[in-house]
Amino acid sequence: TSLLLREGENIMATDTPSLSVQLIKGTSTLATSSAASLTAAEKEFKRIYLRKPDYKKFSDKAAVEIMARGLAGGKRNLASERAALKTYVHIYKSKPSSSKTWNILKAIAYSGAKR
Repeated sequence: TSLLLREGENIMATDTPSLSVQLIKGTSTLATSSAASLTAAEKEFKRIYLRKPDYKKFSDKAAVEIMARGLAGGKRNLASERAALKTYVHIYKSKPSSSKTWNILKAIAYSGAKR
């Protein structure tokens, strides 16, 4: 089975249905995520991007939120997900297998954060 869903299929926020809208509008805050999930997301961010997140950058904040809360909105971009899957496998030496690991892949694919 393919790890990727069909092109154009919508991705939904796993915890907060309006998170994708909040991120787009820039109104989402990290305050609603638990401290433990934020700490874990920041740790994964550092592992992927080899730096701490800069919360003044929308893309870094989005990456941490996606990892901590689960996200994504709009249509899926399979090219971005394929590239993110390669990056994910290179870093983690496995394929995503849980909602947490899929959130990490989605953050790589959709946040816009860079090393």
